[in-house]
Amino acid sequence: MHGKEDPWVKPVWGIQVKQQVPEAPYYEVSPAGHCPHEVPEVCSSLLISLTALSVAHPIVDAVKMVFRLILV
Repeated sequence: MHGKEDPWVKPVWGIQVKQQVPEAPYYEVSPAGHCPHEVPEVCSSLLISLTALSVAHPIVDAVKMVFRLILV
């Protein structure tokens, strides 16, 4: 999840990760800069949907675990 208008961590970096893990989701949130949670209703919805993914990859599993801890 990247803020589309992020001046520091360009969305292209997230796209490069997506290319390495094609089964993982990738979202650009707009209007949002470095902190996509500037749009909380969008980020909350995406975080909840990410916890339901069935992608089998160690990075995705770790991210889902963190999201579950945050959302509890």
